[in-house]
Amino acid sequence: MPGRRLLLNEGIPDRMFSWHLDRERMVGILDLPDSTLGRAEIPLHPFIGSIGTAPRYGRVETTLAPGEYGGNMDCCETQVGTTLYLPVWRRGALLCFGDIHAAQGDGELCRSALEATAEVTLTLQVVKGWEIHWPRLWDREWLMTAGSSRPLFEAVQIAQVELLTWLVTDYGFDRDEAWQLNSQVGRMRIGNLVDPFYTVIAKFPRNLLP
Repeated sequence: MPGRRLLLNEGIPDRMFSWHLDRERMVGILDLPDSTLGRAEIPLHPFIGSIGTAPRYGRVETTLAPGEYGGNMDCCETQVGTTLYLPVWRRGALLCFGDIHAAQGDGELCRSALEATAEVTLTLQVVKGWEIHWPRLWDREWLMTAGSSRPLFEAVQIAQVELLTWLVTDYGFDRDEAWQLNSQVGRMRIGNLVDPFYTVIAKFPRNLLP
């Protein structure tokens, strides 16, 4: 896709890297013959790179694109132990998921994670009467929201406003007080910088929820 190499000042050639995934030790191994290190070992953290419902207004989106429906967010938080909430705008939701990653750093900088096959088990539930506008997630440590857009700052705005709204409407925070608290304790991660839209994950620590 045009522009995908603009993360670096200079262009980079297409090159294939083959990682060995040791599933017993849950590590990925990469030979680095041209580097002093020689070989690198990293921990695996499998997650679903793309998961979403049908977009609103009946529109059609490419599977490369993330949006308010979820989609190709490439956020490492969609892993075992995470609850993901997605907006539903049509009967049946038309949930779709795939793009399994064995590991990935923030941003998916080189256009590809450690792509892998997987057997995935999901537990699905319809939450009626709860209006959300963008994906929401939580795990043992964090309350999280996802925003996808361009430029990057707009994705940050979307994620942070959705998180602020969640704190106010569901957890009894005053809006200004929630914004002040989150400004000191909140965290953000970039899911990807290489898809048609960028994805930002905004996080608030669950130990500060009432």
